[in-house]
Amino acid sequence: MITTVRRYRQTTAFVVAALVAGVLTAGTQTAGAQDSAPATGAANISPPAISDEDRLALTEQLCREGPPVQKNWGRSAAQALIMEGWRQVYSGQPEAALDHFAASMISGQERPDAYLGMLVAGHLEGYPDALLEDCFRRGEIGMSNAPELYTDYGRILEERGNPEAALMQFERALSLDPNFVAAHIGAGHTYLTLGNAAKATEHAKEVERLMQAQQ
Repeated sequence: MITTVRRYRQTTAFVVAALVAGVLTAGTQTAGAQDSAPATGAANISPPAISDEDRLALTEQLCREGPPVQKNWGRSAAQALIMEGWRQVYSGQPEAALDHFAASMISGQERPDAYLGMLVAGHLEGYPDALLEDCFRRGEIGMSNAPELYTDYGRILEERGNPEAALMQFERALSLDPNFVAAHIGAGHTYLTLGNAAKATEHAKEVERLMQAQQ
């Protein structure tokens, strides 16, 4: 596993260097624009292809041990890689997404949002439940106040046939933000799965109320 990570870090350095160069040449932009500027170019620069076995080993190491400790020299590059990782998730390419989320942490400091990405992409890739829980727990350290983390994990647990545990995550999300629509949708669906039509209806009505309020 150590050899895998070392080889991956060496090749990832070229990816990060290219992204950072894009940031450094955008000298006339504002600081906020610089952080988002590499995202467009990231689609054309991808981490190197690795085997499924190596990808699983790298995900396991990052979610269980965290990335190597290093200076945060690649903040903008890491952000670009995470954004591209989510684009890959939405495009139905979880393997490429996992590579981008891993590269984002190897390019700079630990990123809790990268663990959320690994959680979702790892689920789509069919990774073991225990590994997904490790990704969730690692992400929770830095995202304990983020309802989206608990909502996404709840969806994953429900899809994997554990509605009781899923419901706990949806309720945790709603305790942080009672108006978080996605958590109400997840809770309503889970209650319906558990045969509690009354509670499912409560959440459905809350979703309708919140959606109308947003119009």
